[in-house]
Amino acid sequence: MFRIRLPFVHYRFSWPDALIGLFVSFIYFIPVSLYQSLFGLPLEQAWALIHFSLWLLLLHNHFGDYAMGGWITASLPLIMAYLGGLPEGAARIHGLMAIHFW
Repeated sequence: MFRIRLPFVHYRFSWPDALIGLFVSFIYFIPVSLYQSLFGLPLEQAWALIHFSLWLLLLHNHFGDYAMGGWITASLPLIMAYLGGLPEGAARIHGLMAIHFW
């Protein structure tokens, strides 16, 4: 069962957590150039993809699930090398989906 955890109701505001969240949100915008070069997305679509994935990332805490991030950082060069060998366009996006579903 899911347990919905609402901000300011089920967990309090904390300045250290807010500063870390702000820093992490800035870091999260770095892949915009990767989306542009690897997938050929325009800038607006790359920003939209980042914002959508950030909102999905926030859902972990609201449903009481603790996410463990950081695995993507170590595998990013391997993922980029694999996707670079695929033809640009839908094949690269399908390849990335296959990696995430695996």
